[in-house]
Amino acid sequence: MKRLLYGICGIGLGHMYRQLPILEALRPSHKIAIFAYGESLTYCRAHFAGDDNIQVIPVAVPYLVGNDDGLDFTASAAHLANRQDFFTINAQAFATAEAFIGTPDMVITDYEPTSAQYAYAHDAPLYTIDQQSKYLVGDFPGRLNGFSNADEIARLRMFFPVAAKRIVFSFFDVPVREEYRESTLVLPPLLRPSLAQATWAPDADKYVIYLSAQDGFCQSVADVIAVCQQFGDKTFHLYAKGVQAGQQGNVMLHPHNDGTFDAHLLTCEGLICTAGHSLLSEAVSLGIPIYAMPLDLYEQQMNAHMVQKNGWGVAHATFHTSFFTNFQATLLHAYQPNGPQSPANKNRHQKLAIRLQSPGHRTINSFGVKCWQKSVTPSCLRSKQPRHQPTDWRLCFLWV
Repeated sequence: MKRLLYGICGIGLGHMYRQLPILEALRPSHKIAIFAYGESLTYCRAHFAGDDNIQVIPVAVPYLVGNDDGLDFTASAAHLANRQDFFTINAQAFATAEAFIGTPDMVITDYEPTSAQYAYAHDAPLYTIDQQSKYLVGDFPGRLNGFSNADEIARLRMFFPVAAKRIVFSFFDVPVREEYRESTLVLPPLLRPSLAQATWAPDADKYVIYLSAQDGFCQSVADVIAVCQQFGDKTFHLYAKGVQAGQQGNVMLHPHNDGTFDAHLLTCEGLICTAGHSLLSEAVSLGIPIYAMPLDLYEQQMNAHMVQKNGWGVAHATFHTSFFTNFQATLLHAYQPNGPQSPANKNRHQKLAIRLQSPGHRTINSFGVKCWQKSVTPSCLRSKQPRHQPTDWRLCFLWV
């Protein structure tokens, strides 16, 4: 049985949902230690409870404050999130992992740096599987809408300076720089199993709003509700951190992860959301029109920019009455899947497949990695399949 260490970032659940299908595929035949914190730790403890071949181990990751030049270590030292005893927590994590798996055959991390340190200490191959690494390997503008990517790059250099392979998921093109081409594999995003074979079937006048738990969104939940209530003929399902399930007029309130999100996403006319990579990937794959509201982060600014640039939706800093009116008028009528097949809708599907330069958005069992260590791109990734018809391939990890 192969021994594996898996690190999962705990800021939100996007990282967890991206890695869960991989973990499930590896689970039957691997002994796995999982380094996790925050929301990923909570999720893993519940999901893998009782599995003797999986041990979930808490780690602590410092919060590194960014600035236009990279990282602000003075501000980081003063940040309240950095009052933990990182060394003691992580040294105990290392000791627990050593007792459980010893030297692993492979270390996989989704933006979780403690697992990378374990890989370096044990001379084990490290594979990064995330979406953030595109800013390290890609040729992107240094500034966008007044935000710099210097801090994104500095964190990646600090957390993961060396990797056997960097596997990057992205719903838009990543122009990989020459020095990283041999060590980088760019793939379309993974979809959660619940959405992999799903079809968007919108109900009239129904919208989903998702507000990230991260800081950086300049509007309060109350302000968003007030805008919704100006459109009394519409129904809004609003998901936000800390809200209690309930109803305020035409707005249905949901806490994050209350179990209803997928059903409402698949039947909404449009998605209004902060610009996190995972949710935008799902919406783009399903063909749902997007009203993206980026947080004050370069990554979210780029995600929202690409949504608008590619014609998948619009990008605005806030949810505003006039912006929403325009969103409906210019996008929704052109994208109705149950109505006449408009040229705009057909072109949108074709352009997406071309821009991704891949067979479409795939689930974890929709593509094969024949051998990462030899940088082999499997033939299924070179085919031309529609984005809404993922091919059924099994995930295989073959070490050589």
